[in-house]
Amino acid sequence: MNSEKSDGVKWTPEQLEAIQIRGVDTLVSAAAGSGKTAVLVERVIAMITDPQRDIDIDQLLVVTFTNAAARQMKDKIARALVKRIEQFPADPRYRRQLMLLNNASINTIHAFCLDVIRSHFQKTDLPFDFEVGQQAELDMLKTEALEETFEDFYEDEAVSGRFQDFIDYFGNRDDKPVMELVQSVYGFINSIPFYQDWLGAQAAALSADEGLFATKWGEYILSYAAEQLSLAKEIISHAIRITDAYGEEHGLLPYGETFGEDMMLVETLKLSLHDDWDKIVCAFGKAAFSTLKRMGKGGDRVLAEELKQMREQVKKIVTGLRDNYFYQEERIFLEDLRAAAPYLEILSEVLKAFDARYTEKKRRRSLVDFNDFEHICLSILAQRGEDGQITPSDVALQLRERYDEVLIDEYQDTNSMQEMILTLVTGPQKRFMVGDIKQSIYRFRNAKPALFLQKYQSYARTVGAGDRRLLLSKNFRSAAPVLSFVNFLFSHLMCTPAAGLNYTEDEALYFGGGYPELALPVDICILDKSVEDEEGPALGGSTQKEACICAEQIRALVDGGFMVYDSEIQGDRPCEYRDFTILMRSMAAKADVYAEVFAQYHIPYFLEQGSGYFQSLEVRAVISLLQVIDNPLQDIPLLAALRSAIFHFSDDELVRIRLGDTGALYYDCVKRMADGGDEHCRLFLEQLDRWREYALYLPVSQLLNRIYKEAGLIALYGGMSGGKARGDNLRLLADWARQFERTSYKGLFHFIGFLQKQMEQAERSLSLSSSFGETNAVTIMTVHKSKGLEANIVLLTDCGKRFNMQDLYSRLLFDEEMGFGPDFADTENRVVYPTAAKNAIALKQKRETLAEEMRLLYVALTRARQKLILVGSYQNAQNKLLTLYSQMLSRGDYAVYAAQNAGCYLDWILLPLMCKSDAGVLREGTSGILKLEECDFSVSFQFYTPGSIRDPLIPQKRERQTAVTEPSGNYREVAQILSYRYPFSEAGQIPAKLTVSEMKRRFDLAESDERVVYYPREINFSNEIQAVPHFLQQEQELPPAARGIAYHTAMQYLDFDRIHTEEEIRTALDALCERGLLSQEERAVIATPDLYRFACSDICREITSSDQVWREQSFLLPLSSEELFAGTDEVIMIQGVIDCIYRKDGGYYLVDYKTDLAPRDVVAARYRVQMELYGRAVKKLFGQLPRKRCLYLLRTGETIEV
Repeated sequence: MNSEKSDGVKWTPEQLEAIQIRGVDTLVSAAAGSGKTAVLVERVIAMITDPQRDIDIDQLLVVTFTNAAARQMKDKIARALVKRIEQFPADPRYRRQLMLLNNASINTIHAFCLDVIRSHFQKTDLPFDFEVGQQAELDMLKTEALEETFEDFYEDEAVSGRFQDFIDYFGNRDDKPVMELVQSVYGFINSIPFYQDWLGAQAAALSADEGLFATKWGEYILSYAAEQLSLAKEIISHAIRITDAYGEEHGLLPYGETFGEDMMLVETLKLSLHDDWDKIVCAFGKAAFSTLKRMGKGGDRVLAEELKQMREQVKKIVTGLRDNYFYQEERIFLEDLRAAAPYLEILSEVLKAFDARYTEKKRRRSLVDFNDFEHICLSILAQRGEDGQITPSDVALQLRERYDEVLIDEYQDTNSMQEMILTLVTGPQKRFMVGDIKQSIYRFRNAKPALFLQKYQSYARTVGAGDRRLLLSKNFRSAAPVLSFVNFLFSHLMCTPAAGLNYTEDEALYFGGGYPELALPVDICILDKSVEDEEGPALGGSTQKEACICAEQIRALVDGGFMVYDSEIQGDRPCEYRDFTILMRSMAAKADVYAEVFAQYHIPYFLEQGSGYFQSLEVRAVISLLQVIDNPLQDIPLLAALRSAIFHFSDDELVRIRLGDTGALYYDCVKRMADGGDEHCRLFLEQLDRWREYALYLPVSQLLNRIYKEAGLIALYGGMSGGKARGDNLRLLADWARQFERTSYKGLFHFIGFLQKQMEQAERSLSLSSSFGETNAVTIMTVHKSKGLEANIVLLTDCGKRFNMQDLYSRLLFDEEMGFGPDFADTENRVVYPTAAKNAIALKQKRETLAEEMRLLYVALTRARQKLILVGSYQNAQNKLLTLYSQMLSRGDYAVYAAQNAGCYLDWILLPLMCKSDAGVLREGTSGILKLEECDFSVSFQFYTPGSIRDPLIPQKRERQTAVTEPSGNYREVAQILSYRYPFSEAGQIPAKLTVSEMKRRFDLAESDERVVYYPREINFSNEIQAVPHFLQQEQELPPAARGIAYHTAMQYLDFDRIHTEEEIRTALDALCERGLLSQEERAVIATPDLYRFACSDICREITSSDQVWREQSFLLPLSSEELFAGTDEVIMIQGVIDCIYRKDGGYYLVDYKTDLAPRDVVAARYRVQMELYGRAVKKLFGQLPRKRCLYLLRTGETIEV
């Protein structure tokens, strides 16, 4: 039965139990949209108004995740108390609680820690006037402290030698990446209680004499290997079931015999896991799969191909375990760990010295940071015995007496430090925790979802148990089809190996009402990305195309009168722009694209992000101007300022200024032009000199206001689209300057450094006030920022973006449970490879990353009230869909493999759908509706090609009617005006910039006697639209341009010093795929023997033995238009990228990689012009022509000197 709230709304039985349970530690697992905040508020109200218990609100500690959440909770409690006072005016309890509310402990964990510190100030070493520092100022102090720490170690003769070895080990003789590493480790260890002890134990762990399996790293690898081999057995078992059922009929009995042999091999490997390490290595080294037996006559080739794909998955599991973990003797692994231990000892010393220096600087300025709150609070609340045992201090015991209960919101985002603090102040059976492990998405802030998971698995659901676990599964946010789709998706994907828990009926979302019956499909829009030119992708790329897809979807729904249910009017209404929210994983480099596209479609929008503030047009322009005022001898800021709307220099003017003296500083060129009579340059220099003089004596905030006034910047940018927001951004920058002036730093130079720190710490920076239109606008934000929010229609974009695993390739990994995982580095021979510790930690962190990505997808999908639209891109969609289908041919645990090996959200979304028998429309890659028989939702698929997306910049054709009238009296004059021909129209056809590829194509046409006409490039999404979409073509091989891109990507990122064997090349290519630098389709077209042939070539030896190497070196080369367009006298900028330049014995050598299969003389002639331009570019870059220009043909191994 439901129990009624005081305002007439009813609680579910599960919510009511969470409100009323007392006397036990309780964990409430509250699913998305289940009303957990309302339950938490009602529980507080129920406790402080319970006549059976005399509890005041200041006897409760309520910990929230954000300050905003704390304010909202206080506000809701206040409103609830006011209602009770109106209902029961004679009862004094409610008035008393309302009076105590302002002093109640409803805070974030940091605010609670600050209260403890202030109440027990005498137990700290803080200055009496301490305050919380501005983040940018603290970052500047941190940088100073780190630089001074490094200087001390360099100068200390006792440790300088060891320190230099440490720099070589982790930085390859460069201390900048080592500084970044120290900062990264320092940020991590601050979430660990008593981290000094933790640091001290790490180097000792690497030096231990125990065997590999006795270490936490060996145990983890062994457990993972057992899990993967079990998965391989499941795949083989399923394949054998298929051959047993259909083998005789379809000629596949020989396949069954091969799978039987595979089963024996896998079982042997699994049994070997009970032996010592070296025997396991030996077993994997000997493991070899037999050749697949030929199927019988008349065999089913489709079914045979599916079985082959399943066998490939098994092979990949086994070879992956061998190549990544069981490839080296135990002795060598242990020696590598011991060799790395001294460098980690130095790292610990550096971290401790840095911490002391940074703390000293903060104390000198009476500053603290948020990490200080937690560490100082812990030192007050904890006391440690001689054996290291931690017990509550007298202060902690007093707080236990004071708080009748500790209520923790968003418990899944708690870290180890916060957990220890809360444990110390919480008495027995006095903890009430609310959260959802499926929404833990703050791992980058060192949140530790394992804390929630441990209690979730150990707490009982039965009444009377000591610790209770309650479930809130009713969702009151979303319509039934949305919930059905989410349940279907995650019941197939979210499992313990992939995400830490199984998505069972307990975790499923159940419709809680609030909407009438809706039958809206989930829309999935897939862009089949076109293969671009070898020189690189076309302008805009998939982000721009996806933005257009979103814009078209929104406009279609709004213009078509799509109806949404409005709970306020209890009925349907046409959707508006404010009903839409666009979510994406990251907005880096995407915000401006979406803003531009939406403005072109005349769709009002609001961008909700942090780092985008500094990417806004007006803020970038003013920061560049400030950099020039501080130091005008900086070419890039000077060019940015000149080109901005403040000074509006044209591109032609900027090129003309540079050509005055290509070797001088740009500022000197501007002065030379001014001296030569250029009025624009003269006015700029006068204004700049005046502002530079102001900067000598004015505070930065006053300098900014003076610049705004004299240049009219508020009016200037206010006249652009989104002008009000742009003006607000400029005012906000001035406010930011006033905040800076309250720090201990002064002057324009330090303010610029202050802003740079803000840019580096983008997630903590200002919010962008960027909008086009009014309040009725589409909201664009990241998934992280959407947590706790909802929208009628949610568009999740960028679903095809590969997961970012870049951090796993750092020289040092670290984990609270598993410690440090360094690379082994032979600094003398420049050999680097991972230790066993790093292998284990990388494996653990990869799984944790995938688990969090899955939780992010869950958060994104559960923001939708009524409709979901999912947008993503694939390279060669049809091939990708076939690959996904082959991964999902099996059932049961095979989904674990598919989920763990997916590369993006779109993989996860499509994987469960692919295996359904009625999903033919999806497997064929055609647009249509998919209605799954056993599900309460449907899916609409729409496939796009780049040419099928309308470009809003190109006006649509309209029929025009022309009225026929008699010529007027001034007919001849009008006709003369209209027939006027501009005398320099041919010059207008001369481009300002050409790429080298365009130059090559032009000369190719000229040599073929075809007429050469240059057409100015139009803004369009499609470069070459194929008659048949790529993913519908019969042949699935990538075209030559795509093959060239694949090879060039490999040559750009491969370490030539580490590709001595074909096996090493395959491992390196797989690593590029893991990092998202190569797609699986691109990986498939790269022939390992081609790269091995290169590795053995003379030119590779030349490159690896050279003094310095530049790869993918871009350039801009000024060229007279006379060379291309006879009779003209203009300057064209030639843009290109040189594959490889190396310096040896004082000379420069140029190498360009090609994948052509033509004869040598044909290839040489084809690229002669390109190589001549590259040679001129080398001279411009380095002051001398290259001694040799070579083409290396990757597919034949030939070297051609051009």
